[in-house]
Amino acid sequence: MPIVALLVLALAASPKAPSPLAKCEATPLDDGWQYDCGDVVALVQDRSEVGERARKSLDAMVQAAPATVGEGAKTRSEKGELLGRDVELFVTEAPGNPDAKYHAAMSYEAGTRFLLCHGGSDRCVRVIAALAAAPWRGANVPGSIRKDAPPFAIAGRAVKVPAGCERKVQPNGGGVVCAKTNWVVWVAVDEASAPRVVASNGDNMRKTLDRPGWKRKETEVPCRLAGARTTCTRLLAESGKDALVVQWALAPAGDGHVFASCMGLGTKPGSACALVFDAP
Repeated sequence: MPIVALLVLALAASPKAPSPLAKCEATPLDDGWQYDCGDVVALVQDRSEVGERARKSLDAMVQAAPATVGEGAKTRSEKGELLGRDVELFVTEAPGNPDAKYHAAMSYEAGTRFLLCHGGSDRCVRVIAALAAAPWRGANVPGSIRKDAPPFAIAGRAVKVPAGCERKVQPNGGGVVCAKTNWVVWVAVDEASAPRVVASNGDNMRKTLDRPGWKRKETEVPCRLAGARTTCTRLLAESGKDALVVQWALAPAGDGHVFASCMGLGTKPGSACALVFDAP
């Protein structure tokens, strides 16, 4: 049965049925909530994005999913209607892995609701249905346990957000956006998924600067990420007097790793990059 049809059935379940998010830890994000339920991790984000901008955000989320699901992961999609709203759903699955990643986007007058669930199919269907039915930019789902957001930091190092820049709190990471061409994002990754995360995000960064008529030069440079020595991949694209640079790297952090990427206007990494990247 199509996943959208299963969501409709889940929404039609008895209101007395226990919430699939009962006793899950709910951590506030800048534009929503992250739910940690042990066997399932879920996310709801209500953003003001619409149209092409919302489409690009959803595409970026879906493109990054295979790197965290497993070898041979493939994504399938469905479109339908849920609670009277258009919904598009993507399911990313890998052979031999019982857990999959579910991404969904729902259209609202005020923007777009992005939904994510990573776990088994039965519970993720019920979780997505519950989050789809929640009020726009509402409190955490009843029955879940609110948990204070951790300090804004990368690998335990506090990140100070400059005036005029916007802080972004994301699952297992964060970011700072100062302009369309001046930003940095980071995420904590485990040992097993680190190579896939680096490869997938590296490909996406290269595509970002794949512009007709622009000359590109990619180099490997020694650097520090969150204080740890590592090697950064730096890609410079130039066209006449215009130049953009993107940079990304993986570094050890605690029991795992942290991955970060950034963009700057000009020939050198910008001010947002400097918030987490240092010279060696």
